[in-house]
Amino acid sequence: MAVENGVFNQIMSAPATLNPSITVHTEVGLSASKTYKFKASAVNFVGEGASSDEIEVIAADMPEKPLIPPTITLVTQTSITLTLSALPIEKNGGAPVTGYIVQLDDGLGGPYGQVHNSLSLDLILSGLESSRFYRLRYAARNIIYDSGNMFECDELQFSDEVVVLTAVKPTKPLNLRHKTDLRYRDALIFQWS
Repeated sequence: MAVENGVFNQIMSAPATLNPSITVHTEVGLSASKTYKFKASAVNFVGEGASSDEIEVIAADMPEKPLIPPTITLVTQTSITLTLSALPIEKNGGAPVTGYIVQLDDGLGGPYGQVHNSLSLDLILSGLESSRFYRLRYAARNIIYDSGNMFECDELQFSDEVVVLTAVKPTKPLNLRHKTDLRYRDALIFQWS
């Protein structure tokens, strides 16, 4: 096999095969997050055949699942303030993290939808409905996701979800007083507004 400018021509007298019609080759020594171009051709006693179409592959995987779910720092009746944990370098799939995707459901158990996509780790999700239980999760993305160079086995790895109720504690009752038309020995009745 010869590798030139990231392109290889495979020349093997006894290729490793899974079945007779498939030839398997493993390229080693690649630099993480670098893009490589590959094409292959077959050689027999008569000579080399035509090359295959060229494919581009990035030497990286999708980032791993974040270990820490979103941290909720403030909840109101219509917004949720949260903080994400930065994905450690050793979990980035071999390419720097280029952003985080936060998903939120509709607060009624519906499907997730994308609501945030950036490198920011602190954000406020606003315009929410009051008194709903929202599910939140997030995933890191890198050049594999950004380039669309994903294989069938690649998918975003989301954190565990957190469930947040968009509500606040009731305010302090005003004008607390006891009702005066009953004697204390009979009952204690309180009124407030």
